[in-house]
Amino acid sequence: MKIIIGGLAIVLSMMICAPSVYAETVYQSGFKHGVADATADNAPDCNDPKVSHPECKDDYIDQPGKGLFFHSKQFVNGYVKGWCSVMGQNAGTERVSAIFDCDKDPSSAGWATNSKGLNPISGGIVIKASGVPPGGINLLYSYIDHTSGTRGTDQANATENGQLHMVGFSSDVDNGYYPGDKVTVSVSKYVPKGDIPYGTIDANGNASYIPQPIIDSKTVTLGETGAVIDLSTWNAWPHNPS
Repeated sequence: MKIIIGGLAIVLSMMICAPSVYAETVYQSGFKHGVADATADNAPDCNDPKVSHPECKDDYIDQPGKGLFFHSKQFVNGYVKGWCSVMGQNAGTERVSAIFDCDKDPSSAGWATNSKGLNPISGGIVIKASGVPPGGINLLYSYIDHTSGTRGTDQANATENGQLHMVGFSSDVDNGYYPGDKVTVSVSKYVPKGDIPYGTIDANGNASYIPQPIIDSKTVTLGETGAVIDLSTWNAWPHNPS
């Protein structure tokens, strides 16, 4: 009897001291959070403020410091697999904290945060046109983000002073513009090539125009919602300097 009790004591002692073989892995943690987020996304009437549903909650992945950027490859793989197990292989998500398609390998998952974990600007770069001539003028805005290297051009038709034009649209989650970035925006007159109408885009997605001298240029630091820049077009047409 003593031997049996002693044996049991030894076995119990070993079981208590031994590390659990059932500890949750990083992949399993990601899978669990993916299932929970997808379940919440898929819950009925979650967008109705009058409805209280136990599965309606803020996604884990959207919480500060919880996006895919902050996790290991194993967690990301588990999260994508878990989310897609609920939403189906034809589903996917595109948000600041997570971007992936269920019909692609989890390793292709990404995010819109930059290397510092910052989210893209929530607004855009707004240009306030000053010195617009009577009858208006077609303008070409060129911009470059010296921090990320993102650049682009946008065309606009200015018809009155103080008119606002937005460039570097941030409707895409991965727009390349982040708070603190140094961005230079310049304005020149838009002159189309030959008879090509204003606003025409070629097969490569580029505007067809004849480059013109820069009228005005400014460099700004982007805030959380972007920036507002006042650019003069006063030298875009013949005028009396007085």
